[in-house]
Amino acid sequence: MTSKKPSKRNLQPHAVVAVAEDEEKRKRKAVQWAAYEEITRQRAVDAQAKVETDAVRKTLLDEASRWREAQNIREYVAHLVSRQTESLPAGFQSWRLWALQVAEEMDPTSGRIAAFLQSPGSE
Repeated sequence: MTSKKPSKRNLQPHAVVAVAEDEEKRKRKAVQWAAYEEITRQRAVDAQAKVETDAVRKTLLDEASRWREAQNIREYVAHLVSRQTESLPAGFQSWRLWALQVAEEMDPTSGRIAAFLQSPGSE
């Protein structure tokens, strides 16, 4: 036995009103559900954007920190050179070159500039 949805023609007036009210409730619920889904989708988009922004910010802070450390090494080497009034001690020149190479490897400047040159429009 299958139950059929009563047609509006076969119903009493109060039943027609009840069917119309039920249909209106279903429409309202569908609109509310669509709004809920849109809000949920937008929250997910916003959360992903925040994760991406936080990652970019962390990268910036890491790069700035590495740049500062590289600058500290360079300044330290320059300070040692400036303190020498006589000839540099044996081995100092090779140590100085090594220290400056360490600073160069730490410094993210050239890598950051290269990244901008490779991907135009990411300014």
